[in-house]
Amino acid sequence: MRITAGFRIVLPAAPSPSQRHAGEELARFLREIAGVSLAVGTESDPPRACEILVGDGTRLRRTASGIDWRRLGDEGFVLRTVGTRLVIAGSRVRGALYGVYGLLEDYF
Repeated sequence: MRITAGFRIVLPAAPSPSQRHAGEELARFLREIAGVSLAVGTESDPPRACEILVGDGTRLRRTASGIDWRRLGDEGFVLRTVGTRLVIAGSRVRGALYGVYGLLEDYF
């Protein structure tokens, strides 16, 4: 999957401070690494075909069903592509933030 300026980072409707920080960190590092500026919004915004879903919001859970949230706990995360969406699933505590850092470290 190639991330372009057409993508948007989508957080839960009421993101925790850690999830908001995860979205901001992802946007910042993608700008530094690839020169791509992505908006950070919430799932309250209309859906787009190309999104990076971060955290544990309703849209993420609908898009990437089958995630064992109890098993992830506070710190675990799942990285997955679903069509033209990138999913970074993780808890409100630290999981989403760890997922963003894992993605950046392992793939960028």
